[in-house]
Amino acid sequence: MTNFIRTFRVPLALLLAAALLCSLCGCNFFYDPEDISEILGATDPEDPPSDVAESESVFSLSYYTEEPLNPYTAASRTNSELLRLCYSGLFSVDETYTAVPVLAESYEVNGNTVSIRLRSDIRFSDGSAVTAADCEQSYARAAKKDSIWASSFSYIRSYDAVDERTFQVVFYSYSPSQLNLLNVPVVKSGTEPGEGY
Repeated sequence: MTNFIRTFRVPLALLLAAALLCSLCGCNFFYDPEDISEILGATDPEDPPSDVAESESVFSLSYYTEEPLNPYTAASRTNSELLRLCYSGLFSVDETYTAVPVLAESYEVNGNTVSIRLRSDIRFSDGSAVTAADCEQSYARAAKKDSIWASSFSYIRSYDAVDERTFQVVFYSYSPSQLNLLNVPVVKSGTEPGEGY
C-alpha cells in the first residue's frame, strides 16, 4: 500500500485539488445586500437614516432583540456586554478581582457597614447628578428575584441613602472582597431601563 501511495502521490494530489476546485465552483460567493439586511435587521451603513444630518456620524451596536436592554434582567451575553458600556456601578472589579471605585469617590468601613461617598462630578446622560437615592432605587431593582444580580443580595442585609451623596450598605458579615458585590448598575430614579428598545 505504501508503494502505491508513493507511485501515485502527485496524480492523487492533482486529483484532490481538482475535486476541491470543482466543489468551490458550486459555492455562491455573491449575496444580495437586501437579503442580508433583512436577516440581520440592519441597514446599509452607507445609507444613514433620513433623520440624521449628513455631517453627523452614525454609530450602531447590535443587540439581542428577544429581551429588553435592562441591566437587571438581561441574560444574553451580547446584551450584558453592551449594557456594561451603558451603565456603571459604585465599584468595578479589575483583572486581579480587586474592587476599583467608579461612581464612588471614597468609602469607609465600620464593622459590617460600608459608607460610600459618591463622586460630585458624575452625571447621567441627561446631565443630572447621580445621587444616593438613584443608588438605593437601583439596588432595590437589582435585589428582585428576577434580577441577574439577586444572588449578590444574599450577602447584603440592607442598603439606603444617608444623604444626597452618601450611600450605605450593611453586609451580614464583612470582608474586603465583598466590595466586589457593589458593581450593581446604577440607573436614574424614575426611569425604566429597557423600555422602548
